[in-house]
Amino acid sequence: MPVRHRGGRSGSHGEFRDGSALVARFAPSVTIAGWRLQTGLPTAHLRTRERDRNTDLIRARDPRRKLSMSRSVGVLLVLVSVAVGAPSCVDDDAERVGSVVTTPINIGTGPEAGATATTTAAPTTEQTPTTTLAPTPTVNVEALTRFLEDRLAESGAEGGLVAVSKGGADATIVSAGVTDASSATPVPIDGALPVASITKSFVAAVLLSLQRDGLVELDDPLGDYVDWPDGEAITVRQLLDHTSGVGPWGNATDPTSRFLDTVLSDLTTNRTLSSVVESLRDVEPIGQPGFQTYYSNLNYLLAGRVAEVASGLPFARLFTERITAPLELASTYYPAGESPTSGPAPLPGRFEFEEGVLVSTTAYSNVGFLSLLGPSAAGISSAADLMRWGDALFRERRLGPVDLSPMLDVRPGGYGLGVAGVDPTAGSCVFEGCPTGAKFEVLALNGEVPGSSTRLWYDPSTDTLVLLYLNRDGSELDGPMLELLALARTP
Repeated sequence: MPVRHRGGRSGSHGEFRDGSALVARFAPSVTIAGWRLQTGLPTAHLRTRERDRNTDLIRARDPRRKLSMSRSVGVLLVLVSVAVGAPSCVDDDAERVGSVVTTPINIGTGPEAGATATTTAAPTTEQTPTTTLAPTPTVNVEALTRFLEDRLAESGAEGGLVAVSKGGADATIVSAGVTDASSATPVPIDGALPVASITKSFVAAVLLSLQRDGLVELDDPLGDYVDWPDGEAITVRQLLDHTSGVGPWGNATDPTSRFLDTVLSDLTTNRTLSSVVESLRDVEPIGQPGFQTYYSNLNYLLAGRVAEVASGLPFARLFTERITAPLELASTYYPAGESPTSGPAPLPGRFEFEEGVLVSTTAYSNVGFLSLLGPSAAGISSAADLMRWGDALFRERRLGPVDLSPMLDVRPGGYGLGVAGVDPTAGSCVFEGCPTGAKFEVLALNGEVPGSSTRLWYDPSTDTLVLLYLNRDGSELDGPMLELLALARTP
């Protein structure tokens, strides 16, 4: 397939000051797993900015910004939490052809599934390159490229990816822009991505796998596994669908600064999940178990801990043995807690630290940050791996012998098991309360953290799976994702 070059954005943001200028203003500094924090920066200022950024960027929508989505589709959306950022590696088995890398990519669960990726080398002109995975005949690559370039322009992102798979066919992946304006490195198709709260879908799948093996029941009390206030009244299922009533942790709705204070107190330690859960026993509940849907990362820290206790294994090992190994997700890993796994460093991104000041995620480290959010947000993956996961979850609805269909049963509160819902008119109502009769006809997993936005959506009515990644956070993407689904349906 010919290599496609399309002139894109320059990747520069002249109207913003370089975040390094901000870094240089404060001394001394401390570097923690990629996040260099300046001890001279007032904690109160950090807290204000971080709460504005929402750590996991799961925020209730401002009604004034709510989209009017007139299309007759509901959108199931997992709004998300945390991850990291930096370059990717190329498969050692890849076939190298001059400046093009060709490597097989399996979409789906059958051994016959596959596609061919072609990746451009570094650009030789000032144009921003576009990288394309060999498309199926019905995918309009030019239209996808224009869509992605529009998203870069609107969001201020320097680079991104889109992927489309129609009718179970191989995925088409298109990249545009750069990973970092200073290096002008093209966004690679196989780059590792921070998936943030998309990690929650993996947690739910792990627990369904453990249930199949007789090690846990979703209707068991939390207290059977974890010593927790009111643990006998809370079920494992209620943790997964956010109806447990537990309070916030690292969420925009948290009225306290406790999460950020804990992050700042020790940025370098990779805490175990058991120690994090134990430290949160005094978090005030938001309500009674089973009475309302209240999105909290704490639900998934507890769910991950249940999985550890039930299996006797650290969550990182469960993540590998029950998710990535069976699906052969070579670029997906869990870098937090006990026995963390490793892989290619995630692609970098930029976020607005304060008005007019953009900071690269490469300026900081977030080991402590990720371990504090753990199973709710710490996963890393790639576009190809996410498409494989979407294929298994949404199309096959199986992970080997494990039935994943319960995950897709979105309740009236707007959440299933690791999967959330967006109503066509009410938007992300899991945060604000879904209207009576809300419909969730499109399934989605969404993740967002400072410097990164990732969306994976599936429309069952047309069997269309789409993905969008931007190396910038904070954009309203419900409408654009509906547009991408409509675009993917058009030859």
